[in-house]
Amino acid sequence: MNDVSPLQITLAQINPIVGDIDGNATKILSIYNDHKDRTDLIIFPEMCLSGYQAEDLTIHKQFNHQIKKIIETIEKKVNSECGILIGAPIEDKNSALLIYKGKTHHLTHKYELPNYGVFDEQRVFAPGDLPDITVFKGHKLGIGICEDFWFPTVAAHLKSQGAEILISLNGSPFDVHKSAKRKRIVRKRVTETTLPFIYVNQVGGQDGLTYDGGSFIMGSDGKVTAQLPFFETSCVNAQDNIIAPTPDTNAATYGALTLGLRDYVDKNGFKGVILGLSGGIDSAISAVIAVDALGADRVHCVMMPSPYTSQESLDDAQELAINLGCKYDIIPIDPAMNAYNQMLDTPDGITAENIQSRARGMSLMALSNRDGFMVLTTGNNLKWRLGTLRFMATRAVGSTP
Repeated sequence: MNDVSPLQITLAQINPIVGDIDGNATKILSIYNDHKDRTDLIIFPEMCLSGYQAEDLTIHKQFNHQIKKIIETIEKKVNSECGILIGAPIEDKNSALLIYKGKTHHLTHKYELPNYGVFDEQRVFAPGDLPDITVFKGHKLGIGICEDFWFPTVAAHLKSQGAEILISLNGSPFDVHKSAKRKRIVRKRVTETTLPFIYVNQVGGQDGLTYDGGSFIMGSDGKVTAQLPFFETSCVNAQDNIIAPTPDTNAATYGALTLGLRDYVDKNGFKGVILGLSGGIDSAISAVIAVDALGADRVHCVMMPSPYTSQESLDDAQELAINLGCKYDIIPIDPAMNAYNQMLDTPDGITAENIQSRARGMSLMALSNRDGFMVLTTGNNLKWRLGTLRFMATRAVGSTP
């Protein structure tokens, strides 16, 4: 390192909304205004201005025009010595912009575009060139974007240019092993380059993905010196050396379920969720997740008994709703079953069983339309994998925890 003053760096782990450019810019500028007098550089996640993954939005000219106009607004308002490093789509590139003193001083384009699993960036973006370092307040910064550092090429190139630190803007979604995997990958880059590493991830649910946060700093010795919380927004000065705990597998899975559901409901404008209680374990767990995610006042539980529903199931469903403190209604489906039987002359057996389930699904969808509550499935993962959930019944849903 040179003799200039050490950089005061702030990690901003925010929860952007895909397509809400104005709202995301407001979040960025709010954090800038709160921290500009006590830090040198605020680092935000990948594509935080547009939200990630923006998918086909990035190929529309009007969307790109809006991004350009908002960046111009941000440049005017970020007019101090404090810089911000933000992620945004720039034309056909996934980019990072270093903005301070009223303009963009450095622009980096993502070099490694992922094209596997939930990622299809090669369809909507073109790769950038190998990034150059940038000098900020006398420090040589090596900036890359997420996948750029999953391989050695970008880190080695930045090291060869004299980078003093590696900085990665990320939109890395949750899975149960991802946090440990990120640290393994980053530790490889640190070992190869002997450079410290800053990893800033986004947090929040977006459609079927949940981003768990857990941003961190790793020293040149491979040890984590700071870590932000998982499953919540956070803004932390790197020099505070705060290390939030890493949740175990069960806690992380539950955190992802509740955060993903909460953001799916809120970001899509639903008032809450509605679900059918059966008295069984699957619907009970779904209800508990919903209450933890949204609060009891935003969860509507409905028991829809048929002539074959046991009293034990009725009692268990009612006790659960009382314990959770959420709204609970009993709506028998006998009239719907009778109407279908008369209309179709339906025989007994599997057809009759399916009519029961689908009558429940139709009832929940009707209540959803009437009340603005999203239908929540109660089917478990094994049934999904085996394909045994009834179509337009347990699968008649807006979201699946």
